Amino acid sequence: MFERFPDIYSDVDDRLELRLKWLYSGFHFAISFILLNYTSHAWSTSHAWDYGYRPLFCYSGMDSLQHTVGWSVSRIAWVFLAPPIWGLATSALSLGAFHAVDSLRTHLRTFLFWLSLNGFLLFYSYLTTGLMSWANWTSKFFMGFVGFFAWLDWTKGTIIGVTAMFSILALAYSFVYSRPVMQLNYSRLLASRPNGKSIVFLNVVFIPFLIGCALVAIASFPMDLGYQAVRMVSYLPFFIFCLLGISFFQSKYITVVKGGLKHGGIWLWVALAITLVLVTRLVLSVKMGPLW
Repeated sequence: MFERFPDIYSDVDDRLELRLKWLYSGFHFAISFILLNYTSHAWSTSHAWDYGYRPLFCYSGMDSLQHTVGWSVSRIAWVFLAPPIWGLATSALSLGAFHAVDSLRTHLRTFLFWLSLNGFLLFYSYLTTGLMSWANWTSKFFMGFVGFFAWLDWTKGTIIGVTAMFSILALAYSFVYSRPVMQLNYSRLLASRPNGKSIVFLNVVFIPFLIGCALVAIASFPMDLGYQAVRMVSYLPFFIFCLLGISFFQSKYITVVKGGLKHGGIWLWVALAITLVLVTRLVLSVKMGPLW
């Protein structure tokens, strides 16, 4: 990849510089992914506490509420739709903040980009798990939207049909990330070259995504494994739509920061990664009880 465009990488000191940018962007992916996963469980559990239930929660999720009584459609909505709603709200607010922040603040913008994207995928994963459950209440993925639709007494066919329709329509949201991906690129020349946009996508999204997924796995395996795996797989259709959206942008209309994401060196990244792993495993894994 580097040999084919030797002049393009003049904005980057050397290959190590580029790899460090991947590592730091991957760290932003991991910390935003873990933060959203934990806070989504916290929000869902807090609603359950409000209704008088007393489940515990940690990074692995909220305790089962089977055999509890007093449920209604509104209670189901507030408790079990809290995570996807939280993800979608975070996605929209973070994306707005991304566009409002000075482009020179590359770390903050990269974090906001991944926070927004992981928020959207948190929301989208609950549509994916609904389809995986096939509206069967015995499935471990019978959560979120399908559980709510079931409480509305919809038929199984209606639940699957509506969930599938929402899953397809929601992918259109992927297009809004095409411009931020181009703005996080570090070279207008690169984006203007043949196949340059594909390389931009690799550098800004795909390779940091792989690094981030590896960090998340190291920090949290096997906690909440099923849902996290679904969320990561849900990135695949996003990649397709985002790449399609990028193809419509002309590089001359995109403002980029020369050199891209700044970094603090490999040892700072190692220290940050170790801290993230320790906090996730030693703090976020501890079950929390009602706070009121």
